[in-house]
Amino acid sequence: MRRLVQWAAAASLLCILIIVSPARAQEPTPPTLLPTDYSLVQRTYELITQARARRSLSPYRWNESLTIAAQLQAEWLVQRRARQHFRADGSGPLARAVAAGFVPVGWCCGENFYMSIDATPEFVVNWWVGSVNHVVNIFHREYTDIGVGVASDGWLTAYVTVFGRMADPNITEPIPP
Repeated sequence: MRRLVQWAAAASLLCILIIVSPARAQEPTPPTLLPTDYSLVQRTYELITQARARRSLSPYRWNESLTIAAQLQAEWLVQRRARQHFRADGSGPLARAVAAGFVPVGWCCGENFYMSIDATPEFVVNWWVGSVNHVVNIFHREYTDIGVGVASDGWLTAYVTVFGRMADPNITEPIPP
């Protein structure tokens, strides 16, 4: 009888622990991204070009490989709610640019990002120009190429620019419509 009581007490305790214990943490579902608003991409590029012109610097060439890298990073930032240049696997701006087809010459790559609930191209570019750490990429004299990405889930919006110098300086890509 005593064993039966002990067994019942142990079974009851186990049931209580199962009921009270927190549910196993499930990987949160990443937010659904909205379609990219290319007018924001274009406006960001225009504002960077205007800032460079004020310093008598030529505009960056639009580069599709850098744009792919920038867009994928913007999407990753929003989906992960992350604010970092390097991912858990160690990949950074250079690895992402090369994976997207960019062939760099010299130092590569610079990357700026900004993510918030109230981000606009004007605010973001002004913030980058006013930031000691980010303005270097905006006015870099060695970089010739740029890619811009913008991603949003309807709440957070991330802007990413990736800068570099393409191996073949004769390659230029048209600016997106």
